[in-house]
Amino acid sequence: MSHKYELGTTPPAGARDAVHVAIFAATARHSLAGGEPVRMTSHDKVPGYVTRCDMANAIGVADPFATFIEAGTPFWVVLKPGTVTNLRHEWDHPQLDAAKPAPAPALDADLTTENARLKKELKDAKAKISKLDEECEELSGGCRGC
Repeated sequence: MSHKYELGTTPPAGARDAVHVAIFAATARHSLAGGEPVRMTSHDKVPGYVTRCDMANAIGVADPFATFIEAGTPFWVVLKPGTVTNLRHEWDHPQLDAAKPAPAPALDADLTTENARLKKELKDAKAKISKLDEECEELSGGCRGC
């Protein structure tokens, strides 16, 4: 029995299915959260660069299983249901197939600076957590959770 269930619609209660989902590798122009809607950048002639947007203008969403995607980092984009014109393990999509491969543009200097700042903040936060863990262990006599 064949059902036509589609992601983004409300399924009948108890329904089950397995679906093909078209994905492509993209590069983030900005830091993104997993599941965030994305569109091709204004550099449409350079395939694979995306930026955040509202769902109405999205080509798809950033990898919903990723928690944080740094600017300039490759990641998977899950294409919106119903937008792929030919789906198998190879597929076609009008926005991606029309673009000709070209060298990727450099990230804006302010994005690179912001990315470096966020990396430093993350490193500092991890160091603080590690120090607090050590202090907690000392104060508890080495018995964490007792």
